[in-house]
Amino acid sequence: MEREENDCPDCRPGPTSASQPVNPVTTSTSEMARCPHCGSTRIRRRNRLLFINEIACAVTLVLTPVLCAMVIAVVVAFLLLPLTTCIAIVGGNRCQDCGHRFEPRARTGNESKQARFPWAFHVLNALLLFLLCVVGPNVMRAVAGAGSLPEMTADMGRLVTCGLLLWASLGYHLILYSKLKERVKATSIWATLFLLPGVVLGGLVFYTSRPSLHVQGFLAYAQLAPLPESATGVRFYSWSSPFSGEDFVRFTADPNDIERFLASSPALWGQQPERFSETRKRLEYPEDSQGNVSFPQDGQHEYFIPRRNAPAWFKQVIRGPARRYFLRPPRYQLSGEVLVDDETSTVYIYACFS
Repeated sequence: MEREENDCPDCRPGPTSASQPVNPVTTSTSEMARCPHCGSTRIRRRNRLLFINEIACAVTLVLTPVLCAMVIAVVVAFLLLPLTTCIAIVGGNRCQDCGHRFEPRARTGNESKQARFPWAFHVLNALLLFLLCVVGPNVMRAVAGAGSLPEMTADMGRLVTCGLLLWASLGYHLILYSKLKERVKATSIWATLFLLPGVVLGGLVFYTSRPSLHVQGFLAYAQLAPLPESATGVRFYSWSSPFSGEDFVRFTADPNDIERFLASSPALWGQQPERFSETRKRLEYPEDSQGNVSFPQDGQHEYFIPRRNAPAWFKQVIRGPARRYFLRPPRYQLSGEVLVDDETSTVYIYACFS
C-alpha cells in the first residue's frame, strides 16, 4: 500500500532555523510580535524611550528643590520629550536577539512603497531650533561684549520658546509624513519640508534676539528717544534674574543729534544735568598699599565703587567734560543714569532693578 504524502518523513517541515527569515505573512497572523528576520519574540517596544523620558522628567522635577543643578537636567529632559514622543508614534520595534529593526505591523505590498520616516531631518530640525533659539542669542551677546553673567530671564524664555517650537515641529512632521509618505520619494523634498520650521521659526527667534533690536526696545520702555540716525558703535548688554538685573547701552553720535536725543526723551524732561569737568571728576575710591578702600573727604571729586557686572566698553570713570541725568524706568527699583561724554560725543545709559 502506498504511503500517504503526509506520512513521508522527508516531506515534513523541519524546525525553523534562527538564521532563516520568517515569512512576514505568517508573522502577521500571530498575536505576539515577532522579528521578521529571526522569529524571536523578545522585542523591545518603540514606546520604551518615551517611558524612560517621562520618568526622567518626573524625577528631575522632584529633585530640583533639593539640588539646584537639577534645573539643567529638567530642561534637557523636557526638551527631549518631542523626540521620544515621535519615536513612540512612528518609530520601529527592535529585536533583542539579532538587533533587527522593523515596523510594528508587517508590510503589505502597498506599504512597501511608502517612504520611511525622515529621522535624520527630524533630528536635524530639532538641533537647528536649539542652535538658533538658545545658543545663537548667547553667542551674539558674547560678540557684543557682554559680561559673564547669564541673562536668566531671557534664557528661560528662549528655552520655553524652543520647547514649544519642538512640539509644533513634531505635529507638523507627523501630519506631513502621513499625507505624503506614499507620494514623495525624493530626499531633497523631505529635507526641505522637514527643515522648514527650524529655518523659519528658529531664524525668527534668532533675528528678534539681536542686541540692536533690544536697544530700541529698552529705549522705548525707559521713555527715551530712539537712537539718532548718526549713531555708531552701538553696544548693548543686559543680565537678569527673577529678582535683579542691569542694562547697559553705549552709542556715539553727532553732538547735535545727541542734543535732539536728550530733548526728545520724556524721562529726562525738566532735569538739570549734573556736570563733570577736569576740576570735578568721577573717580574710583582709591586703595591703600594693602588693598583697602579709602574714602577721601576732599569734596571736590565724586568717588564710586565700580559696577563689577559692567562690560569693558561701559565707561565709569570721568575725567573730562560730561553731563549726567538720572533715569528710572517703570518697575525699576533703583536709579540709573544717562551719561553724556561731551569730549567724545558718546552716550552711556545704565538702568538697574533689584
